[in-house]
Amino acid sequence: MRLHFPTQLTGITKPPVWRKLTIPAQFSFLKFHQIIQAAFGWQDAHLFLFSPGGFSSSPWIKMPDAGDKYADVLNVQKMKLQDIFPANHQYSCIYHSFGDDWQHQIKLLRISEGTAKHATLTAGKGIA
Repeated sequence: MRLHFPTQLTGITKPPVWRKLTIPAQFSFLKFHQIIQAAFGWQDAHLFLFSPGGFSSSPWIKMPDAGDKYADVLNVQKMKLQDIFPANHQYSCIYHSFGDDWQHQIKLLRISEGTAKHATLTAGKGIA
């Protein structure tokens, strides 16, 4: 199963900065983070998290931290995309990279069959 996502930087509109990705559903959110970093040409130098609607929403999907005091923190290494993005259901989330304070709006466009073992960048616009 493959998931098709656009990811767009929020707050940047002239021109908009976005990438369209196709990713195997069995990939972890850590791998998804690495793919986003590569698609935008970034250095993977900052902490990050995924959440349904930003900081005020849960669950947070991120690297485990001994200081986590919240029950709604899921391990980014263990959570698979297919665990969160249900089949045939539209779902969106926020990806936040802390160092440069980038926020991405990510929306599941569609699900397709297939056994791809790698992600594909299918379109994009703008640089950040």
